[in-house]
Amino acid sequence: ARAMGGRLTILDRQNRIILHEGGCQKFIMPPEYQYFSIVPLDAALTGVTIEHAKYPLRDATVTRAGMITISNEAAANQPFTVAIGSGRALVVFSRDL
Repeated sequence: ARAMGGRLTILDRQNRIILHEGGCQKFIMPPEYQYFSIVPLDAALTGVTIEHAKYPLRDATVTRAGMITISNEAAANQPFTVAIGSGRALVVFSRDL
């Protein structure tokens, strides 16, 4: 479905979740959300780089056991990028209710 332009998005009252299948993606922080997290679907993500965020990351390995990609914040009025060399993840936009 990705090759044909398909995208997966899951919504509930507190979260908006988007599938990230690797490569570099640019995101604009939806104004109704405060935080974003990168949650690995695979055992490990490699080559993870986050730019234009409060907590940037460079060429890191992220596992479910040691997730260092939770509750980040986008830089003010600026898109942020998430690059993943290998692995799939969920990008979770969240807010406190």
